[in-house]
Amino acid sequence: MGIASAAADPSSATASLEGTLTETGGGPPPAGATVRVDDMTVVANEKGIFAFKRLADGHHLLIVTAPGHRTLEVPIDLAAGPNKLPAITLEVNAVELDEMKVTGPTSGAQTAFEDKTSSETVGEVVSDAALKNPNAQSTSDYMKGVSGVAVSKGNNGSSNVSVRGIDQRMLRITIDGQRQGGSGNPLDSIPAEIVQSLEVTKTFTPDMDSDAVGGVINVNTGGTVIPQAYTQGRHQVTYNALAPHPGFRNSLTLAQPFKLFAEERNASVLITPSYDDQYANRERLSALREWTPQISPGPSPYTGSAVPVLTLPLIESTLEHKQRSGLLVNSDARFGDAAMYWRSNFTHERVSRDRNLNDTDPASGTPLSLTPQSGVFSGVRLSRRNQEQTATRDAANFSLGSKSVVGAATLDAVLAYAIVNEKEPHTLETGFLSNQTYRMSYDLNHDPYAPIFTFIDESDPRDANSVSDPARYHLDYLQVTASDIEERDGSLKVNVKLNLSDARNYLKFGGKLQQRHRSADVDRDVFDAGAQPLNMLGLVGSSLVELATSSYRFGPVPNAGAVQGLLSTNPGVFAENSTQTLINSTSGDSRVTENLWAAYGMGKFVMGQWTMLGGVRIEGTDVDSQGNQMSLDHSGQLQGFQSVHASNNYVEILPGLHLRYEPSVGLLYRGSITRTMSRPNNSDIAPYRTLSFIDRRSRVGAPDLKPYQATNFDFSIDKYDESYGLVSLALFYKKIEHFITDAQYPVTIGNLGEFIEFRRVNGEAAKAMGLELSWQSPSWSLPLRLGTGSLEANYNFNHGIAHHPTRPGETFPLPRAVDHQAGLKFHDVHDNLSFDTSLTYRSGWWEDLIAAGFDNYIKSTWDAEMSATYKVSKTTRITAGISNLLNLPTSHYAGSQERMNDWQRNGREMNLGIQWKM
Repeated sequence: MGIASAAADPSSATASLEGTLTETGGGPPPAGATVRVDDMTVVANEKGIFAFKRLADGHHLLIVTAPGHRTLEVPIDLAAGPNKLPAITLEVNAVELDEMKVTGPTSGAQTAFEDKTSSETVGEVVSDAALKNPNAQSTSDYMKGVSGVAVSKGNNGSSNVSVRGIDQRMLRITIDGQRQGGSGNPLDSIPAEIVQSLEVTKTFTPDMDSDAVGGVINVNTGGTVIPQAYTQGRHQVTYNALAPHPGFRNSLTLAQPFKLFAEERNASVLITPSYDDQYANRERLSALREWTPQISPGPSPYTGSAVPVLTLPLIESTLEHKQRSGLLVNSDARFGDAAMYWRSNFTHERVSRDRNLNDTDPASGTPLSLTPQSGVFSGVRLSRRNQEQTATRDAANFSLGSKSVVGAATLDAVLAYAIVNEKEPHTLETGFLSNQTYRMSYDLNHDPYAPIFTFIDESDPRDANSVSDPARYHLDYLQVTASDIEERDGSLKVNVKLNLSDARNYLKFGGKLQQRHRSADVDRDVFDAGAQPLNMLGLVGSSLVELATSSYRFGPVPNAGAVQGLLSTNPGVFAENSTQTLINSTSGDSRVTENLWAAYGMGKFVMGQWTMLGGVRIEGTDVDSQGNQMSLDHSGQLQGFQSVHASNNYVEILPGLHLRYEPSVGLLYRGSITRTMSRPNNSDIAPYRTLSFIDRRSRVGAPDLKPYQATNFDFSIDKYDESYGLVSLALFYKKIEHFITDAQYPVTIGNLGEFIEFRRVNGEAAKAMGLELSWQSPSWSLPLRLGTGSLEANYNFNHGIAHHPTRPGETFPLPRAVDHQAGLKFHDVHDNLSFDTSLTYRSGWWEDLIAAGFDNYIKSTWDAEMSATYKVSKTTRITAGISNLLNLPTSHYAGSQERMNDWQRNGREMNLGIQWKM
């Protein structure tokens, strides 16, 4: 049977199929007809139209059944990409018709079920509707509401993503199958406009790359040969209630088919440039997590007791200006049974931050009164800091792939390369201390996350002006930092698929070679106050900082750029700290190279209503790293640095077995037993030691870290019925060996003093288990002429158990694992207007390990957002939305909820935009 086809991304190895059913003589299409391809079944709508979103390309058998009609079997050959069949005519049986069932157009619930039936693994596909969410500022925002996925904001504004309670450090994030490097969450740097589809894979087949105990988030930026040329634009104005200026987002897409060594159009190119310009103002309160204890002088009953002190409280106001430009260039071509594709995207980010900080530390004074909820200290010097930071991130991803069919075999290969370069070319930080002392008090009784602070001039208690007089503050230090971190990742993958006599069955083999390289170069010049006293007169950046989210006010704050300018005009006010400069400019330099190889074999076999897929993957890793270590003499004096090399290698065998049972149309059971691994972050495995002299922190690399290893058990049930929609239940259990976590302990480093040292270590075996329950309703006609509405609801439960070698006898949850998460979405369409609203709840979680009674936790929170789209014409839409609607703070606490660690409110995000296509 003839088929019109177009080429798709060969790496996905999928095809789509559309067709129409009619009766003999051209009569109305049969009602209630089902169409089956392999082990997937769909129901044709009242017009006889049916569609499959994801099928393997190659030979298949299409089976059509309908009440009162003869069953029809049609052999078909599918090409990668969209395929459309000529009308299929069914013959009427000469028997009385059974009761017929008429179905409506494909609903979101039906589409979601088809996504599940077409997948060989347990996972989630973000729907087309979700990818049109105007509230999405980056790809991270698309992950909100995905079953089994939790998204939260970090202190620096970046997103943290976990899958099934497994931290982001054990996930693999890819663009078109290519792994993304760099710090933070790379999804934050992927413009929402370039995303064509988004998949979250929770279980793995042997032909998938390893390095993901938790799961894989893959962003697809392309798909098929584009049949018609078009131009499309998206323009949006954004505003954060805390930001001083509105921002904007723009993208333009140009799509053009063309002829490539052919008489008809067989290729296309897609180009999308984008540019974002955003402002944000982050306001934050924090404290040292350890809350260093001091002996209380009273009152009773605390006299003589060691009472934790609110140590290093920090009041921060940061103005952030983020600019992001991107360019996507994708191309597809097809030559008979062969297809080729090119995927590339480039992103440049520039973030400028101006941080004003009050970090006056009561713990530096002498306690006059101390209880667990309050403290009064004498001899405290006021501290004001300013940091001017410029950070850039440049990322480029390239992949060239080809696929061809030779007899019963399908061969494909992908050559990919990614590079990420993160720089801070010129970061300045300066601190000033008051030249007189104050009596400082804090009170946590009113609100432990917003302490009440008071300052009294000890030389003149009636003087209320000295606290804001720049002449009363003198230079404490100046730091000038430059850093350059680069990650490169190149890979070659080859796959061979052998179709057996039944096209549904196949054998598949393949392998991969990959090299990952990371280098870090950090330089920091440290200057103390020189012989000439320098006050803040003429060097004030802000005379008064007022927080919008709380009642705090502080000032004056220095201007780091103005202070740095004195290095050349008045160098006598500085004294270079040669020891700290040498340490900070040498200890952070490192290099890591990982050479990886993999080979696998697997097979898929269909036996009636059962499908079995199994195989084994072997992954080999060879690591070479280099870092700098301090050399100390017998007296503890720093003598210099020596270059240290380290190596590690290992081979992992990763078998997997997947079973699927589809006893009837609309019911799907899936189960799997798999073995997976996740390598340590390459930033953790170089033999280095870095020191922070401001907060007395030390971090050392761990070249001997072993990879995470997990044995995974998964089971899921999906039930679809047009009367109630789609109900899905998934259960999982993971046993994780060589669990990696932070160890922290005090160390004395020569005559440099005492530091709190952090090191990544392998802990004892950990466990993760839980369930995911979700429901997607069909579309309902709402009363009062409110249009057509639908609901989505999901609930996730995660429970982790871990043990730490430095805390024997204690049991911990997994870091950043949200025990309970629930979400509810409502979608309504009325004429040309569509409306979406969602509500999400996340329970609190354990952030990281500090010490007994001082571990860092995050409190539970709610989130809500709304968006609307109005269709002005067939080609133009107006969009509007608001996210972080409740604007609840993110609150961290240390050990107990009365011991504040961090408090931050991010502000409501609003947007208004227009989308057009021509």
